[in-house]
Amino acid sequence: MKKILLLIMAASLLLVSCSSNGTSQTKESSSAETGTASAKTSGEEKPAEDVIITYAVNYSGEGKFYDKYIERFNEMDNGYKIKVKNYNDFADDTAESYEIGHALADMQLNLDIMKGDVVDLVSSASYFNQGYYDIIEKKGAFADLNTMMANDTDFDRTELNEHVLSLYENDGSLFRMPMQFSVETLAGPAKYVGEKENWTVDEMIEHYNAVPENVSFNMKHDKYGVFMNTIRGNLGSFIDYEKGTANFDNPEFIKILEFCNRFGESSGIVNDVDSTAPLFLRTNSIYSFKGYHMDLWEFSSKGDECTFVGYPSDDGSGAFIDAGYAFSICSSADDDIKRGAWEFIKMMVSEEVQNEMLEDYSDDGVFPINNKSFEKSAKDCMGTGENIISMQGTEYDVGYLTEDEYERLKTYINNTKKIKTTLYTELYVVIDEEVTKFFNGEYTAEEAAEMIQNRASIMVSEKAG
Repeated sequence: MKKILLLIMAASLLLVSCSSNGTSQTKESSSAETGTASAKTSGEEKPAEDVIITYAVNYSGEGKFYDKYIERFNEMDNGYKIKVKNYNDFADDTAESYEIGHALADMQLNLDIMKGDVVDLVSSASYFNQGYYDIIEKKGAFADLNTMMANDTDFDRTELNEHVLSLYENDGSLFRMPMQFSVETLAGPAKYVGEKENWTVDEMIEHYNAVPENVSFNMKHDKYGVFMNTIRGNLGSFIDYEKGTANFDNPEFIKILEFCNRFGESSGIVNDVDSTAPLFLRTNSIYSFKGYHMDLWEFSSKGDECTFVGYPSDDGSGAFIDAGYAFSICSSADDDIKRGAWEFIKMMVSEEVQNEMLEDYSDDGVFPINNKSFEKSAKDCMGTGENIISMQGTEYDVGYLTEDEYERLKTYINNTKKIKTTLYTELYVVIDEEVTKFFNGEYTAEEAAEMIQNRASIMVSEKAG
């Protein structure tokens, strides 16, 4: 416990002290960003020895997804080599929980990033909890990739999904490069949820009030299960790490708490759930054309039309983009290291590598950030004639992705205006504690929201420092 407290105190002091350096993202004028981004395009001679790029990861063992790409990059004769630093070594297996023990590794990584000269390249795979990735990004820790793209004459930004990139921009700067993405939403049959894609809290409640009594809200159909579906998957929308603010005391959050409280308690027994009852809603992660087509087919096979309604929100745009894996380059890295790190990122978003990722994810699929790979993944799911699959001993003709389905999804992606924000572990604990107390009748929805707001505001402001 002493180790945990010391590290948390050190993290808080360092992150606060670095707040004055947080402007490096917008004010940084190193030649790596204002000059030519690539050693190849700048005409500079390669150094006599390879430039070492330190990449932080949070795993142990071999055979991880990006290992082969790091190995391939290191085999190139381009003057750069990537060295992996495993932050899983900083996790405390003796901590009171697995999450807290690994949060120490995340805090150590952020300490090293802000100190400088320790880590040069980070990604989503660098963190156990990506909330710490979001926090450090807002503190000015990463270099602007938009500038690097603009200054690299060998790179064409329009080859990537510019809408997704725009969602991750901050004041015109891009501090992480998504490799792939998914769309996180809620889905239900149009006869219950309506045909409008995305909705407000009031619209959700209005539609649910009109369904037959035998319709289950979701598979769990209890207070906490409904909360998990309607709010917990989208809790990040109530946090602004950049401003250091929380917004849990707003009327929409209170209204959803009150709605969730209409349902019963969970017995914790799986058999108590009526799996045959028609469902009002279900969570829906759209991460591949194959999976997307199957989602639509599952609804149509029951005579229903599927509507993607998003998480209920005050502006009716509750679906969000989750970038999955993304890479960032540390602002503190030397210019030549930044150039090398950019060369690696550029390789990763190339059509060749993105197509290879599609093969790596052949079972589950992935939406590539590269436009040509995105189109390829769609065409690979299209076809004519029968497409027979077997489920529980019964064969079904599920057909293939159609042009209309493809265009519908592209439109839905382009109309999605939010990105996923991950809450760090301590904040999840606070919210769960106060929501549980509300469900137990210890205070009102307004009091629960106020308690969450007070505790969350302190925590977020400290992290924002």
